[in-house]
Parts: sequence; C-alpha cells; structure tokens
Amino acid sequence: DEAWKFYPCLRIAKDLMGILDLTSLAINLHVITNNARFYKDMFEKEILNPGALKIYFYEGIQGDKLGQFLSGNSSLHIAMGTSCLEGAKIGLPSLLIDASYHEMPSSYKYRWLFENTGFSLGDFIINQRDGFLGSSLQEIITQLLTNETYRQDISRKCYNYVIDNHAIGSVTNSLLKLADLSEARISGMLKYCLRQNKLFNFVKGIFKSGQG
Repeated sequence: DEAWKFYPCLRIAKDLMGILDLTSLAINLHVITNNARFYKDMFEKEILNPGALKIYFYEGIQGDKLGQFLSGNSSLHIAMGTSCLEGAKIGLPSLLIDASYHEMPSSYKYRWLFENTGFSLGDFIINQRDGFLGSSLQEIITQLLTNETYRQDISRKCYNYVIDNHAIGSVTNSLLKLADLSEARISGMLKYCLRQNKLFNFVKGIFKSGQG
C-alpha cells in the first residue's frame, strides 16, 4: 500500500509547480521509492502537465548509496518517518511531511524536522480542514535561496536533532536513564513470562501427556 506515501508526494509536486508559475527557478523533484511504476502511473493520472517541474523516479537506493545520492542531488530534503533522518544526518535542510490516504489541501504547511515534538516523525492527516502549523513551501524555499545564514542554521539544527534524539548512543543513554528510575524487578516480571505461567505449564503438560 503506497497511497499514504503518494499523496504527500503529490502535495510537494503541486506546491513546487505553484512556485514555478511565479518564478524562473529550475526545480527538479527526485522521488526515491520502492515502487517507481506506481508513482509514475499515479502522477500521470493526477498531474496531466507538470509544466516546468522535472520529476525523476528512483528505486532501491539505500544505505550508503542513499547518502551519496542525496549529497549529490538534493538541496532540500522532504520525507516522512525515518526517511527524513537520512537527509538530516548528512546536514541537509530536512522537512518532515505527514502521511495521508487522501489528497492533501493546498493550505498544508511544512515543518522542519527539529520543530516536531515528542520524537514524532510525522502523523496521519485525518481532518483535511485542520489548521496546519509551519510554513508554506514557497516561504521556505525563498528563505533558503536568499539567506545563506538561515540555510546553514537550519542545516545545523536538523543534523543536531538526529544526533541528540535518534542516534544509537543518545537512544541508549535515554533507555539507561529510564531504567535507573524504574522500580521494576526481575522477580516481579517473571510471573508474566510464559515459562513461569501456571496455565501455560498446565496446557504444556496436557500436550506432553497426549504425545506419550
């Protein structure tokens, strides 16, 4: 099921098309997916004429190859979930976009990765009329192109957000701190273990006697 990933991508494409209607910028949209054919077919169905927007589709780019591809082809990374971390961890300005099974409204706003709270990596849009927090894609791109200090600051904040909140070391430290605060004990947990459960052992005994 790729629909919930496609509609956010469609929103990005339409917002970029709107920007190109007002400017002479050259913008390429690189879509990395596991099902390029689905995206191509859906884009042809939803967007009859992308105008000046160039859309390219790629399949199966992962790991180090993904980092290399993003470094060489992307000035602005837009993704959902852990995919957003892939751009941020190499210092790309990275926007987090939400998921949706339906076309997203033109009023949709974009948020930087570090602007989300509670370690969230995106939500599902349920109510299309909800007020959206963030900025329009046009506002964001204008800032990035006209203010180098702003671009560097956003890049640094996205990178630091990954290191501080999603790197293995930081996650491990958080778990250890929570473990120190916990009052749970192994002896108390054993009663929830199947091998220590009386009903489990009773049923197990029935099967053993039946096999004998």
